[in-house]
Amino acid sequence: MKEIEKKKARKLRQLGWSLGQIKHELDVSKSSVSIWVRDIKLTSEQKQELSKKGLKKEIIEKRRETRLRRERAKRQIIIDKAKHEIENLSIKDLKYIGIALYWAEGSKTQRGGCPIFQQ
Repeated sequence: MKEIEKKKARKLRQLGWSLGQIKHELDVSKSSVSIWVRDIKLTSEQKQELSKKGLKKEIIEKRRETRLRRERAKRQIIIDKAKHEIENLSIKDLKYIGIALYWAEGSKTQRGGCPIFQQ
């Protein structure tokens, strides 16, 4: 166990440092810091100061960028998987998919846009 880091983390938390700040300072995981300092109570002034830091434009922008980066990564995983799956489709299968999508779009001027079903 990282006893030295744990002791430093506890001291920094008592000074009002955030878990993220401690994590970066000690180069340990945030979950470890959380476990090490969970019993330390912050004063109301320390809580207010940490709350103010979370409202700064830079911090908000950083959270937004992180969220967008994660969303893009998730989308890319889905796209890569779909590309891999579509490689196994024949031209005939792709043609049927295209026809189904065309029919599913429907008619903009009348109900039942598929001419096969109109009689």
